[in-house]
Amino acid sequence: MEKPVIVPYEGQNMIGILHVPDKSMHNAWVIMVHGIGDTKSENHRMFVKIARRLAKKGIGSLRIDLLGYGDSEGEFEDMTISGQIDQTIACVNWLRENDSHNCTIGLLGYSLGGCVCACAASRAENIKSLVLWSPVSDPYWNMLHYMGEEEFLKGIRGEVMCTPDGDALKGNFFKELNDIDPIRELKSYKEPVLLIHGTLDEGVLPINAYRYKEAFVNHLSKVHFVEGASHRYDNLEHEKELLDFTEEWFTKYLI
Repeated sequence: MEKPVIVPYEGQNMIGILHVPDKSMHNAWVIMVHGIGDTKSENHRMFVKIARRLAKKGIGSLRIDLLGYGDSEGEFEDMTISGQIDQTIACVNWLRENDSHNCTIGLLGYSLGGCVCACAASRAENIKSLVLWSPVSDPYWNMLHYMGEEEFLKGIRGEVMCTPDGDALKGNFFKELNDIDPIRELKSYKEPVLLIHGTLDEGVLPINAYRYKEAFVNHLSKVHFVEGASHRYDNLEHEKELLDFTEEWFTKYLI
């Protein structure tokens, strides 16, 4: 069963899709966090596809639009990474309150959502497994690379700037960039981490994967490179490899 749900956060509503598997199988869930400028479906519906795969394995999923994205309330221009981390933790708490206090939860984050999930997994309680797709490791440098120097410097000066996707973004996003450090935070996360990255990723360069690898604590953690894949995994073979490894990982380490 797939159904829309509302997750409240500080007086505003985040809209999500809950993928509910056969309850008799497992009590495990994955919360999926999209990248900057994306939504709960993700590029070529990657989140939809992996959620349906996991449901067949008895693992439920919550695909969420963070505030200012997709169908959720809020404005994109007010977005901050710290706010997204808090919203992700709010989704963890909501899922436990509405399903079961004893449910097992994993996180899946893509691009900037990978940075968000790395921090949220370290701050939230009992996140059993973490999967990162092409994650941002250094928000300041990665956002400069993504936005270009001219627009990035507008944000640094506190001006409203325009992202490559055509969204307005205010200076509050930029004020905290040097304070967000997913590598430092992930060093306190003790559970297994799977990181998947394309070798031809020009949006979030593969060097980010090596920075994350240095922070892994659990010896079961691993980095898997998809040879020839771009940031969006917009090739059927690359997408299949991404989804296959993710499904296998959560089936092994979340159930």
